Amino acid sequence: LQGLGGGVLFLFQGEVEDCGVKFVTASSAQWLGTAEALLEGIREQLGSSELESPIGLSFRARFEGQDAWVCCHRYTALERTYLLATLLPSFDPDSWALAPALRCVGDLLILGLVHHVGHFEPILPGKQARQNLILDPALVVGESKGIKKLLEQLKSAIDPPVRVLLQGEAGSGRELFARSLHRSGRRADGPFHSASCGGAKPEQIEADLFGAEIPGKGGPVRRQGKLSLANGGTLYLEDVDLLPLELQARLVRFLRSGEVEPAGSQDVETVDLRLITSSREPLNALVARDRMRVDLAYRLSQVTICVPALRDRREELPLLVQSQINRYCHETGKRVQGISVKAFNALLSYGFPGNLPELASIARQLVYLCPPGKPIDVNLLPEAVRVSSIHAASHVDQGTELNLDRLVADCERAAIREALRRSRGNKSQAARDLALSRNGLAMKMTRLGLDG
Repeated sequence: LQGLGGGVLFLFQGEVEDCGVKFVTASSAQWLGTAEALLEGIREQLGSSELESPIGLSFRARFEGQDAWVCCHRYTALERTYLLATLLPSFDPDSWALAPALRCVGDLLILGLVHHVGHFEPILPGKQARQNLILDPALVVGESKGIKKLLEQLKSAIDPPVRVLLQGEAGSGRELFARSLHRSGRRADGPFHSASCGGAKPEQIEADLFGAEIPGKGGPVRRQGKLSLANGGTLYLEDVDLLPLELQARLVRFLRSGEVEPAGSQDVETVDLRLITSSREPLNALVARDRMRVDLAYRLSQVTICVPALRDRREELPLLVQSQINRYCHETGKRVQGISVKAFNALLSYGFPGNLPELASIARQLVYLCPPGKPIDVNLLPEAVRVSSIHAASHVDQGTELNLDRLVADCERAAIREALRRSRGNKSQAARDLALSRNGLAMKMTRLGLDG
């Protein structure tokens, strides 16, 4: 797509009148939300047999304020129907007969990705290796700028095995990236253990990290700590910014000497491990508020790597959504007919404050609730996701085009669609919810190009 001047490619499942998004890739995030307009354009241009031919159906139309070339093909595989639609704003069809090549791309996508066989693998797996960086099998990544930068930084931290601080929100995949570092380094054959620095009393955290020894009837009873268990491998300390102050001095002593002394014991054990930590906020901010020792902050953050939240990886959402849906389809043995355009756009607009665990939870709910053989529809989405398109339409950030008429129109269009959904198509009720008259709503729908 980049070589063709940019654009987007959609693979829909189902007939053009009622289909769902099965796969999408785009050169820029701005094209991800064009599925509905693209389908409308195809329906208007559709002929009786054009979609079955090698050259498919092609035409020029206006999308996102630009003239674009559109090409689409229809396929049938295992009694299912698919539609491949490509939108290229900068492509000149007179310079190259691209349509037959796109039909071959559709064959590869359908046979290779949709109807693949073998053990479970996400339909859209991320890059499984980048030179000497071996990603954890549970980690799916795309090609967003933030992830590319993150992977390059991880690759530079593999050797020598410096202490890495992964800074980011809960659920952003920090432990998976820590596991990836472990799998890529010299200690890959050693153990990997994780421990949390918060959510418990200081004595419990101390026993979990350093171990403990208590008197017993037959002699002392010792509990081995995570620092000892990870000897020869890697220990991942989650949310080190929550580590109680009384334990920070003990951790500093361990980082200096490599010696572990269990609570209640005089025995000392020397261990050799790699320590990877994570925090939700910068450690220097904690030092400024006297919540962390300055020497500990410097020892833990020899290399600091920021893990982006899911809302900052919007280009990867189609990849992540589809891989999670495919995962739970394999888990339940259920087949769904992709995702409806409205549901797809709502997911793209949602901020996912819970990051990857929330995405997995939503995907599981969608697969479990969706009737077999049907597309996942917007009515199956949680309420917070369904209304997110209105908030997204009214949000203005640094990258938003400051065209006031267009911003107002986008917000009005999103609000009207949500009102019609809530009223189940009852325009009188929708007009009352929007504080409009029935005629006022009809005039706005006509002006905004919304179907009656």
